[in-house]
Amino acid sequence: MDVQLKELIEKIKVDGVQTAEVEAQKIIKAAQDKAQALLKEAQEKSLTLQKNGEAEIQRLEKASRDALKQAGRDLLLSLEKRITSLFKSVLEGTTAEALTPQAVEKLITTIASNWKVDGPVEIQLPSKDMRELESSLRTKLSKTLKDGVEIIPNPKLSKGFRIGSKEGAAYFSFTAEELADILAVSLNTGLAEVLKEASKE
Repeated sequence: MDVQLKELIEKIKVDGVQTAEVEAQKIIKAAQDKAQALLKEAQEKSLTLQKNGEAEIQRLEKASRDALKQAGRDLLLSLEKRITSLFKSVLEGTTAEALTPQAVEKLITTIASNWKVDGPVEIQLPSKDMRELESSLRTKLSKTLKDGVEIIPNPKLSKGFRIGSKEGAAYFSFTAEELADILAVSLNTGLAEVLKEASKE
């Protein structure tokens, strides 16, 4: 009986060890499968985070480039405005210097000789030039402007003149400021082209 008991104990041990080994193998396999799944999931998350990070970096780089472009455009526009203002100031000064009483008289007589509007003409002069020009202009214009001419002072004018139909059908202004504005328009177009070319380099 001792032998049978020993055999039985031995058999229980062998069966128990085998069962334990099988169970251990199952546990190890399950742990390996779970570890493999966790590793795969971690790699996928890492790849997703990397792609999202790269996309965010690209978005930030594009936003930075766009902001720099806008700042460059703003700088060019600001520069253009400052240069235009400077040139306009110079043009006003130069135009004002050119509009001497003699030049104004010559311009008015030239315009009057080509005047095609019926009715009396009104000429506005700066108050300070009125005395010097009025009598000479009346004499010269009485021959060309048959419907009459009225020469009046305009205290708002510093240089130049305004000429128009007394009824207001036509009106032309030749003041230093307005002539400078006309010249500045041409300057603005040219300046804008130069700045655009410079911005491409």
